[in-house]
Amino acid sequence: MTHTNLTEAFEAIKQMLLVYERDCVSLHDEPMRYYLGSPRAAKDGFRMWFGGVEIRKSIVALHLMPIYQHPDMLATLPDSLKRRQNGKSSFNFKGLTPELTQDIADLIRASAVRFKADGYM
Repeated sequence: MTHTNLTEAFEAIKQMLLVYERDCVSLHDEPMRYYLGSPRAAKDGFRMWFGGVEIRKSIVALHLMPIYQHPDMLATLPDSLKRRQNGKSSFNFKGLTPELTQDIADLIRASAVRFKADGYM
């Protein structure tokens, strides 16, 4: 995949995350990295991290912390995402297909529901 595909994948995933910026806080908004966190900081001054997307050397990485906190979410993970899972709550992409784009949007939506239920949004 070319860098353009990485950039396009990054931008597409960022747009999916931007929907939740109204309920979260942007922790990083840079050309190759976008992270969201809880709107309120904890007593230690840190915010709970919701997730983010970043371009790395040859992949686009999506991180979603609600999956880390709720591993039961992995039971319904589609095969298209299981193949791209890296660790407990990260997924690597070199490009996106329409099916994969929909699966990512559904996973981000489910993660937001859990994050909100946990009281972080």
